[in-house]
Amino acid sequence: MFSKNEIANCSHLWVAILRVVAICCIVFAFSSNATAATYFLRADGKASNKSSAMGSCSDPTACMSPTVHNAQSFDAGDNIILCDDGGEYSSPLILPSSGSSWELPITYRNETNGKATLNGLSSITSWQNSGNGIYTRQGIEKAWMLLENGMLIRHASDTSLSDGYWYFDEPSSTLYYKPTQGVAEENNVSIVSNLNCININNKSFIVVDGLTFKYFYWAVHADNRQANSGTAGTRHGPRVLNCTAQFGRGLLSSIATAGYDVYDLSAVANTVINCGQPLRAAPAAEGPMVHINLNFSKNSVIDTNRTGLDTEKWEDLWGAIDAEGIAFYNANSALISENLLEGGCDNAGIVMFVGPGGSMRNNITTRNKLTNLVSQGISLAGDAPDEPNASGNMISANVIERVGTRDGIDGAILVHRIDNENNINYIFNNTIVECDVSFRIGTRGNRYIFKNNISVNPTLFHVCMGIPIAENKFDHNLYYPDGNLFRTLEAGDIQFTQWQGRISQDLQGSSTNPNFASGYSLDADSPAIDSGERLAVSETKGLAPGTYWPSAVATLDQGTQGLSWEIGAYVFPSSISPPNNLQIRQ
Repeated sequence: MFSKNEIANCSHLWVAILRVVAICCIVFAFSSNATAATYFLRADGKASNKSSAMGSCSDPTACMSPTVHNAQSFDAGDNIILCDDGGEYSSPLILPSSGSSWELPITYRNETNGKATLNGLSSITSWQNSGNGIYTRQGIEKAWMLLENGMLIRHASDTSLSDGYWYFDEPSSTLYYKPTQGVAEENNVSIVSNLNCININNKSFIVVDGLTFKYFYWAVHADNRQANSGTAGTRHGPRVLNCTAQFGRGLLSSIATAGYDVYDLSAVANTVINCGQPLRAAPAAEGPMVHINLNFSKNSVIDTNRTGLDTEKWEDLWGAIDAEGIAFYNANSALISENLLEGGCDNAGIVMFVGPGGSMRNNITTRNKLTNLVSQGISLAGDAPDEPNASGNMISANVIERVGTRDGIDGAILVHRIDNENNINYIFNNTIVECDVSFRIGTRGNRYIFKNNISVNPTLFHVCMGIPIAENKFDHNLYYPDGNLFRTLEAGDIQFTQWQGRISQDLQGSSTNPNFASGYSLDADSPAIDSGERLAVSETKGLAPGTYWPSAVATLDQGTQGLSWEIGAYVFPSSISPPNNLQIRQ
């Protein structure tokens, strides 16, 4: 046993040790950020190095140009301010350094109240007259769009051009152009080529905040391929926040290959208008690379569908690409939340894709709104035959309306060519209105749980099964109206009672009017209130009435309102708490 004095002395000793540790932590934290600095960048900057580029924005001699920036190195915690005083940026930024953590990133952002714009247009001059009013320019790497005096003109299918058309011949690197009127030299002609506005090659802990991009290939391109660095490992980020991008292939692209897991890739609170592939995280080649802890949330992805040139669509300008609003491949623990996708998306709105050797696990796609899309809404698909490589994924509380407007069968929610491991995937509490098909299971898909969903007024089917029902489970769903709106392999096109009786699905489901209030929230007499099943899932938040995407998405917890869960995406506010002894079932 210790005496009281010995105990007191030990106490004093531990207090002294803790004080020393605390002081060391403070000193370390201070020293780790001691070299962080703020530098200023202008399109017409005159500073010869970063040391001379410490502001302000109003003085070009105290700001560096993009070319000078690209040759510097920066320290963790540094801020690079992009000024708008010197005009738009036409030269790409090639980021030379990494941050050390998300506490000490390297940040690229606007000046206060500024609007720095990166413009990827390249002006074309020195035309050669090829006769018949057609002009050519050789030595062009690529041309995706051509603007004549600031206006898009039409893309032809070959070199025999009419007035106001252009064509790019890739094998010969030759651009063909026939002016709308006059001669080439009398017009201001510019193209969008393969220029990326911000290039992040094998760098980590980068933040891009509040910038504006227009007419570009990729606005922010993160290339993490092994060929560029020689050493396998992980990458972190970038984080792209509060940016606006329009008239390009996409705001953010992250690519990697085998041996390069990418962590913490984020796109939050951005606005993307008329782009071919707005947000994309994909492998550069087939292999078991994974995007981990990806976060695409609160973004607006808007496509006005037509460029104004006859029937040409914005996606058409980028050739044969997968026109997907949000696409991520081989992802684990991703959050796709509270985004607005409106118009376009010729391939799909939100795509979760698994390639050979990859996996798709524990991802959450929740509280998004998808409206007026050409093709599929939310797709969980794969191309890995006989590989059970998807588990623990949740698609919940999404509102999907008027999706699948082209010919054929698409589906508001599509499961296709993908099998599961031992764990199941949940598709629950979604509200789907006036889509071609609400739930579609394609050529392969097993162990999916469809519960507590609302399907209203499909143009083709509530459910379309491309395989036998097998271990998939539908229950507590609400379908309206009834009719031969359930396509099965076992019994053909059947009504709801046959779906229950012959296929043994939705035994606790119903075919009745959900009685929507405004915006698909539930009226007080809705049969969807307290009629859902309490699920053993981690994501229990639904939408609150009055939700507006993406800036004002309000939530309520299904587990704290009323006697049970609601059916559909919206939770009905209630002062009644659920009893403590309810059993939660899978």
